[in-house]
Amino acid sequence: MNLVKRGVILVVVLLFFTTFVEAGLNLTLFSDAFGTDQPLEGFLEMNLTDPVASDLPLVFVINDVQYGNRTIKNITSSLVGVKVLKADIQPAGSPVSSKDLIFSRPGSKVELALDLSQGGVLHQSDIQNIISFGMSVQGSRGVTSPSLNIGNDKTVEWTYVGSPKQNVYLPLENSYIGDKQPEAEIAITGNTEDLFCQNVTLQPASKFKVKTLAKALDQRASLEASISMNKVGSSQDVCTEEAPCCTFPTKPSALQEMSCDIPFTVNDRTNAFLCVFVKQIETLDPEPEYYHLALKTTKPSFGFKAGRKTPVNYLIWGEYQDYERQLAGTLALDISDKASDQINGYIKKTGCGDKCLFVPLNVSSLSAGTLSVSNLQLKAATTAGTLTFTSFLPVQTVPESVVYNMSKIKESLLSYDLRAPSVEAENIIIKAFLGDQESNEVSFNVVAGPGVSIRYNKKVLELGETLLVQASVVSANNKNITVSAWDFGDGQTALGVNATHTYTKAGMYTVKFTATDSQKISGNDMITVQVGAANVEQELNMTRTALDSLKASLVSDVNLKGVVNELQLSSVISSGDANLTLLAAAFSVLNETQRSEQADVFRVQLALLEAGLPKQIILEQPVSFDAKIVSQDEVPSSLPGGSADQAQAIFKAQESVEVPSKAILLKIVYMNGGVEQFILVEQTFTGIGEYYLVLPRSVSMRTQLTPLEQLGSGLFKSAAANVFYTLEGSEFKDVTLASQVKALVVPGKLPEVKVEEPKELQLGTCPNGTCEADEDEKSCSEDCTPQRPILLFIGLGAVLIFGLLWIFGYKGKYSFRYFFSKKPVMTARLFFKSDRDYQAVHVYVQDAFRKGFHDDQIVLSLKKKSWSEEQINAVLQEAHFNVRKDSFKR
Repeated sequence: MNLVKRGVILVVVLLFFTTFVEAGLNLTLFSDAFGTDQPLEGFLEMNLTDPVASDLPLVFVINDVQYGNRTIKNITSSLVGVKVLKADIQPAGSPVSSKDLIFSRPGSKVELALDLSQGGVLHQSDIQNIISFGMSVQGSRGVTSPSLNIGNDKTVEWTYVGSPKQNVYLPLENSYIGDKQPEAEIAITGNTEDLFCQNVTLQPASKFKVKTLAKALDQRASLEASISMNKVGSSQDVCTEEAPCCTFPTKPSALQEMSCDIPFTVNDRTNAFLCVFVKQIETLDPEPEYYHLALKTTKPSFGFKAGRKTPVNYLIWGEYQDYERQLAGTLALDISDKASDQINGYIKKTGCGDKCLFVPLNVSSLSAGTLSVSNLQLKAATTAGTLTFTSFLPVQTVPESVVYNMSKIKESLLSYDLRAPSVEAENIIIKAFLGDQESNEVSFNVVAGPGVSIRYNKKVLELGETLLVQASVVSANNKNITVSAWDFGDGQTALGVNATHTYTKAGMYTVKFTATDSQKISGNDMITVQVGAANVEQELNMTRTALDSLKASLVSDVNLKGVVNELQLSSVISSGDANLTLLAAAFSVLNETQRSEQADVFRVQLALLEAGLPKQIILEQPVSFDAKIVSQDEVPSSLPGGSADQAQAIFKAQESVEVPSKAILLKIVYMNGGVEQFILVEQTFTGIGEYYLVLPRSVSMRTQLTPLEQLGSGLFKSAAANVFYTLEGSEFKDVTLASQVKALVVPGKLPEVKVEEPKELQLGTCPNGTCEADEDEKSCSEDCTPQRPILLFIGLGAVLIFGLLWIFGYKGKYSFRYFFSKKPVMTARLFFKSDRDYQAVHVYVQDAFRKGFHDDQIVLSLKKKSWSEEQINAVLQEAHFNVRKDSFKR
């Protein structure tokens, strides 16, 4: 009986653990093989019965590359029954007079607060007014641009702006001016409403330059510029302490760039308006035209006239003075008025009672380092008299969290745009992470699948309007396409590469096309279409989430951050961030009627922003190699001093040279689904002299990230020893394409190459192998006796017999037909669609021959690059023919 009871208890315990102690994350793929660069289909199950921080990102890792980063709050926003536990800040110790805030990476911390209740002694009604505020900060270990946010809200009261760098200015975001080529001109008259402004994002600084493209029509008038934090409707309302002005010193008679300086202190990134207007002069003309201002009709537009939005961009832009960002010493904050106002507003809020006397301090840094805070001097008028607070209260932040007990959450992997690598491979591992939780590992293979892309007539449709779609399909390795299918996202499907569809309900739909080949490997592409009224706010939030995900990955992935800096993408991301913030802010102030009326305008602006804003930056296939030349034949004849008599000396000079190189395959996926793929290369020259890069015909330069001087076809010269550039070529599936780029260093003085002089023959020396003029058969029979030709005849006869047998009897690989038929030369090119493809394989084979690779190795490598067996054999046969032909010539 006891045994039965024990068995029942064991079963109950096992059921309990099976039901309630399941893994929090469970990953499933729908297939064990996917086409190259194709979306991974499957799902992830999550258990959120315990509280999970709402800002915690769900991350997927594919072969050590991170993707995803949607937060739990975003994932659960549409679910019914989700409990959101609000964030809280709680005391975490006794008051302190100073504290070191240690930043292991850029970010912000809420570790201190101002406790005006003095541990519960004072109440909200006891605090009458904040009189003054002061504290000291000390930076060390490289802390950069530290800032202070009193109350942990959206307002930054202080940002460290060190000593300005003389004559060093950085551009504010100005993508709206493009190439500065004007598309029209607008007159600036004496009317006070002729105030033309551009909405921009200012950076922390104390001095700005306002620039414009304009021309003067009346030399008596002056053109003024202003920086305003608010929309201004008249030129009479500018030139105040809040909106400082400057006068452009020049008055050009033709359109010309003009500039003037405005001292103006900004503590945090903030939206503002750069404006130009004419200073009035006395004239009898009621509407005189004093200046012409250039404009562009590019989208999105950020132009304003007299405080009202316009559909154009005026060529007005700005720069801010760069400054020392690293705080290395001690600084007393001079922000008493601003801080006092902020604290007064915080502690007197209604509805929070004595909790308002607990004021958190959010401190941030743009780099790793330590910021020490001390010497608090906070004076407050209270019912007990004037009190001075000198201690900080340590606090800890309990983040906002989410609980969901209804069921498991099932997330489709398609929501995260997870894609297979762009190269064929086996046993690729995918895994999911949520904080400390991690899912099971799932492996899959990557094979060549159909290449697919979708074309469409419109992505925003009226209800009842017809969607026209067309798919482009390229099969892999000549495999037949067996299925071409559309899924329109509303339960309706269609077959074939061309299709039409009409939606019956408004909403946002994902249209997916899938092509499946004879080996059941699929390739697909997707677009999103909007039918009827759209939720623009949701679209803005989705773009913001994706951008924040990218920014988070740049913080957590050092390699990715380095690549972004090398590609100079930081400014692109920063400007996109600023423009998205600006767009969201403009939409947020509209009422419901205005949002409905202007939805299309905002959607167009968002689409233009997404077209140039990265969503994912994927690093694949890093390789390292030494790029220096390995043979004299690789010294280009177009190299200065690279003639035949100098080539040997140049090659000899490379003995002490090394060119360690790194290359990585990069794929940038943009917010609108656009994809760029290229190879980033870094090379470091060692040795003293002039640095050269030599690109074969199969590889072409895409972008010079380090300035290079092109001296000829494929020949570049660098002034720097450390070189960055990107490549594009006929084949991107193999990053080792970069290893075909050769490098060499040419010293100022080439080493001497000893050339052996021919030995001089001494006349009269016998024997010396030569019958000299003063010798005959009698005096030197060894040199001058004629040789009997019988041995020569025997040798010639043997060669003749062997030649006849080879020509008429041997039919193998190295037969007469193999060497002398012109068929390989005539037919190899015919196996390729273009000369570029043929040259790519031809150059690869030639390079492989020089390196001593066997045919089998060459065939295997080229098959991996997706070349067909017929193409490979044709070029190999041609190459062998040329080698034999050259040997006969020699």
